[in-house]
Amino acid sequence: MKAEAQKTIGGRAFQFGVLPADKAYRVFMIVVRNLGAPLAGMAGKKSARKEDVLGMVTSAFFTALNDAEIKEAMEILYSVVACLDQEGTGKVSLATTFQGRLLDAFNVAIEAFKVNFSDFLAVASSLSASESETKESSPSSPLTSIGLSGSPAE
Repeated sequence: MKAEAQKTIGGRAFQFGVLPADKAYRVFMIVVRNLGAPLAGMAGKKSARKEDVLGMVTSAFFTALNDAEIKEAMEILYSVVACLDQEGTGKVSLATTFQGRLLDAFNVAIEAFKVNFSDFLAVASSLSASESETKESSPSSPLTSIGLSGSPAE
């Protein structure tokens, strides 16, 4: 796995790699097909930054996608994530890595999405006014942008 980024989430270090194109395409289609109308609605608004678009992606996980799609997208994203504080291979899985830490599971999936789809986030945010016109501050975690709290990404 080619490491692209490392981040501490929930007190544990995670390493994020790059998805193969066929797997990235599947995640992209699962998430993005539900965002067409919201993205169109953001066009020209001053508040659309990468963080806002990421908040919409996070919202899609909880509102527009069914349970099977959420789990499929998360497992694909986890295929290129390693938990550096986990014994053995460090392979991340929803069933074992996140027992008692479900919000960490979503934060790790969101970070993996950010690493693998930064180009999409940049293009989607450019549909609106430039970042220099935006005066709002970004939430500390994408989960807080939709009203959830928990152990935010550190």
